[in-house]
Amino acid sequence: MPPKKKPAAPPAAPPAAPPAAPLAPSALLLAALADPAAARALVGAGFDFAVSRPLAAWVEPEEWVERAARLFDPEHTGELIAEHLPRAVERLRAQAAARGERLREWLTAELDAELRAAALRPLQLGPRQLRALAHHEVTEHVMRQLVREILERFIAAAKPGGQGGGLLGAASRGLLGVASRAASGVLQGGVAGALGEQLEGHLKGLVSSFIQSSMHALLERLALILSAPEVAQQLGAARLELYEALMNRPLRDLAADAERAAGGLLDGVDWREWARLAPEVVSHNLSRESVRAALVAELRALVAEQGARPLRELLGPPDRLAALREEAASSLAPQVAAWAESEGLRAWAAAHLDAAGGGGAGGGGEA
Repeated sequence: MPPKKKPAAPPAAPPAAPPAAPLAPSALLLAALADPAAARALVGAGFDFAVSRPLAAWVEPEEWVERAARLFDPEHTGELIAEHLPRAVERLRAQAAARGERLREWLTAELDAELRAAALRPLQLGPRQLRALAHHEVTEHVMRQLVREILERFIAAAKPGGQGGGLLGAASRGLLGVASRAASGVLQGGVAGALGEQLEGHLKGLVSSFIQSSMHALLERLALILSAPEVAQQLGAARLELYEALMNRPLRDLAADAERAAGGLLDGVDWREWARLAPEVVSHNLSRESVRAALVAELRALVAEQGARPLRELLGPPDRLAALREEAASSLAPQVAAWAESEGLRAWAAAHLDAAGGGGAGGGGEA
């Protein structure tokens, strides 16, 4: 028998590929930040850390106020407001005119009910407030004109030929007595008319004297009337009527009413210039020591009362905290991924994480 052939040896395996070079630390970081799931996890971890810290770790009263005064730029802020606010107001006005919304539609049913109840409450004013209201120069002017007009209308109605049937003429004829009846008809009418005119003029003079001497007493009486409980109830009811009318007016009509009420006050106003004034007022008050001291005192009181509590307790119940965490992850994770693509972060990671960067400084840029 011929000898058996040995099986052929299997082909030699190809040489193994050299192991892949490990990714640089910066590449690992950037790859993780660019991954949506990793970015969301990072934002969530940052949120958890932030809400676990006590309020006192975040609120530094003196530093906050000093930074606000130092960093607030009224000129730049005013330019932004002047550029965008007028256009925003015009857009809102046009939208209100197109939709025909009423003011009540901006309120919840609960708030509307609370405001109605507050409006209906009797309007209670103290004695000093009532006297100040009654003796205000506007009130006094109106009362003077009203009393004068009432008395002068009475005199006009009482004179001969007036609506009151000629009471002054009758009085003057009565004063003539028997002598008047014995005189001729022409003389009688002439004397009676003259007496009536004299009496009318005298009464008009008495009107002025009465108003001059009695106005203080009239205003005091007005204050007393206003203090009556039934007047307070009526004022409350009137206030409720005004509230209901206001709530049911379309916003476009309210805006038009406001413009008419302002009259010519707003004519020629440069709104861009006015828009710049608000930031200047803020800057002015931030520079005042009394205002800064008041702000610091309020922040210190807040820290003293709530400073030991972690933010998670101040933000609400667990379900709300979870919702806030989800919103933060959803909105910030895409920004983290975009940041991973920025040249600034890449340069920083290369400079501070990679051995080739020497672990030293470098790579500023957008980061």
